[in-house]
Amino acid sequence: MEKYDRKLVVAAVLIAGILLFGTVFFHIVEGWRFIDAFYFSGVTLTTVGYGDFTPHTDFGKFATVIFAFAGISIVFYSIGIIAQRYFEREEQRLQQMWEATTPHRRLMMSAGVKPLAKQFNRVASRMNETLTGRKPKAEFRPLDEDMRWWLNLQKHKRMPPPKR
Repeated sequence: MEKYDRKLVVAAVLIAGILLFGTVFFHIVEGWRFIDAFYFSGVTLTTVGYGDFTPHTDFGKFATVIFAFAGISIVFYSIGIIAQRYFEREEQRLQQMWEATTPHRRLMMSAGVKPLAKQFNRVASRMNETLTGRKPKAEFRPLDEDMRWWLNLQKHKRMPPPKR
C-alpha cells in the first residue's frame, strides 16, 4: 500500500472512530437514542449545528466543546489528505497525457506550425458550424517560433467562412 493510501485509510478510520465515539458518548451521557446521538455527532463534526439537539447536562456541554474541537480538527485533517491525494493523481494523469502527446509535438515541429494551425481552424470551424449552426468566435493562431499557442478572441467580428 502506498504512503498516501495508508493516510487515506487512517483518515477514514479517524472520521468513523470519532463519529462512533460521539454517538456512543451522547447516547450514554445525555440518554439520547442512537440515531439522535449519531445525528448530533454528524451535525457537530460538519459544523452545521442546527440547534435542535443540545446537551442538557453540564458534563455533556463540556464534553461537546472538547468533541467539537477534536472532531472538527480530525475532519479537516482528513479532507486535506483526501484533497492532496486527488491533486497528486490528477498531476500524474496530466503527466501521462503530456508524455503520450510527445510524438504529436514532434510532428508539429517537423511539419511546421502555421499549416497545422490552418488545418485545425478549418476542422474546428466545420465542427462548430455543424454542432451549433453558428460561426466560431475564436481562432487558434501560432504565437511565435517556440510553439506556444494562444487563443485570439475575435469579439464583435465575423470570421471569414471556412475554405472548403
